[in-house]
Amino acid sequence: MKQTTRHICSSIIVIALIAVCLTAISNLVERKDSKIKYRDFFRQSKTLDVLFLGSSHAIDSIYPMELWHDYGIASYNMGGHGNRMPTNYVVLREALNYSSPKLVVIDCFNISSDRMYSDSIEQAHLSLDAFPLTYGKVQGIHELIQDRNLEKEFLWDFVTYHNRWDSLTRSDFVPDYSVEKGAEMNVNVAAPNAVSPLSPNIKFEENTNGTAYLEKIIELCQENRIEVLLTYLPFPSSASDQAEANRVNDIAQKYDVKYINFLELDDVVNYETDCLDEASHLNPSGGRKITDYLGTYIQNNYEIEFRTCDWSSDYAKYTAYKLSLLQGENNLRNYLMLLYDKNLSYDIKINATCEVMDDPLIQKLLYNLNSEYTITSMDSNIDFSIDVFSENKLIDTAQFDNSSRIRE
Repeated sequence: MKQTTRHICSSIIVIALIAVCLTAISNLVERKDSKIKYRDFFRQSKTLDVLFLGSSHAIDSIYPMELWHDYGIASYNMGGHGNRMPTNYVVLREALNYSSPKLVVIDCFNISSDRMYSDSIEQAHLSLDAFPLTYGKVQGIHELIQDRNLEKEFLWDFVTYHNRWDSLTRSDFVPDYSVEKGAEMNVNVAAPNAVSPLSPNIKFEENTNGTAYLEKIIELCQENRIEVLLTYLPFPSSASDQAEANRVNDIAQKYDVKYINFLELDDVVNYETDCLDEASHLNPSGGRKITDYLGTYIQNNYEIEFRTCDWSSDYAKYTAYKLSLLQGENNLRNYLMLLYDKNLSYDIKINATCEVMDDPLIQKLLYNLNSEYTITSMDSNIDFSIDVFSENKLIDTAQFDNSSRIRE
């Protein structure tokens, strides 16, 4: 009897050790993108008053750290690249196990889609992998992923990532996190596609998974006494995009929630200076304008307490990250775009013989800054000389020959 008991105990110990080893290996080889994005969400979930949902439009356009610093709003950007409404629904449902926000903001791009998740399975992993495997997550994955073999990837990461041994990097061993609270500042200034004339009378009429799950998100929030704000963030839109945005208004009215259709607001962003790419996304200049607009709107329309948490140390890391983008930028257009930041000041000197000022985009980027600059005589190889200040402290000096930064 004693020998049998010892065998059973030994077997249990061996099984437990194997489980621990497999878990450790799985944690090591899994891609860390999702955990990097959401680490601060889990660390600070109890302090969050606002959650943002959506696709990469939301990721590129809404900056929680600036909302906290400038408007006292504690928020997190839960947007996922290519996310469709069904994925947003599952993300929110899981997030509410950890957080009790007062407001959920949902960007409604792609509600005309019947897809359950992104076009890219890797992007779906980014949105979902970080959430612990609970019964609710299992249900959600089963709902989203119709391919049962593919479903296994989301239930046990090791199935997907077991062959990553040859691509492991330092970040796989040293935990990292998003200093942007889920947002992403991507740097570029692109010429936008032509924007179709506004058509308020056209409307997307079909019922899709996108419209159905948007309504499920609103109902989930209202069941939990969470206020809802719908948005349609700006980009160079087509007639079909506008039809989709107009349909959102019907849903907002049905549930008596507020809605901001940015496609109808021509004084918030300037596509000529604020586009990351030609078709869809905003760069940091555009993102800061959207963030400022939403910060003011939320302050004026919702009862969100000012700075219910102290993110001072996080904000210091965030400003250091912004400075690294500025100091690492070698393109004059991108540099001028990054200067659009209410927490920066600058002294811009332009060579009187500078030919780059003939570039219409350079002129528009200077106008975007709404700041004076000095035309002066400088060395012939220097066209622009820019000193940048934060809280009256010099943080960067940059000189440009034509459009390229001069590096010593």
